[in-house]
Amino acid sequence: LFDGAFVGNIDFFEPKMNFVNAPSKENSQVGVDKPWPQKIKQLFPLRINRFTVRNGEVHYRDFSKRPNVDLIFDRVQMVATNLTNSKKLSKTMVAELQIEGRPLRAGDFRARVALNPYAEEPTFTLRSEVSELPLVKLNDFAKAYAGITFETGTLKLATEMTSDQGRFNGYVEPVLDHAGGQ
Repeated sequence: LFDGAFVGNIDFFEPKMNFVNAPSKENSQVGVDKPWPQKIKQLFPLRINRFTVRNGEVHYRDFSKRPNVDLIFDRVQMVATNLTNSKKLSKTMVAELQIEGRPLRAGDFRARVALNPYAEEPTFTLRSEVSELPLVKLNDFAKAYAGITFETGTLKLATEMTSDQGRFNGYVEPVLDHAGGQ
């Protein structure tokens, strides 16, 4: 603080986060207010060297659909480094994240992300993988949004994507093994 900046580490233990999609904007909690990066840059200079989440939980909920949708990622472990709002405190504004979790209390999810949250256009690299997710765990979501249900099978999903100043390049590769349903 004596040098005019706040530097530190943050650890969250068993946090829970909810994203709610609703018919009215007043009841929805899915977006991020803009221009939040500019507001954070205006704060006192800060750098979070290490931000961790241990045993977290993230929900996407939509109770306006039938059946109700409650997609959960639990056992979320995350490490983020170089979260800063000042070029004076870091050589780069790029933050790095490593995330693991269990989608729908069943599969395995892993991701590595490097991103510049202050770039005017999306600027990031992403590598992620979902494996061994039983398709029946997706039934409420699939029925609510696509009118289908699964009886058997598993989902594997691999993604690699980059964006440089809003120009996207990459792929999403879903693999449905032994999928069966209506």
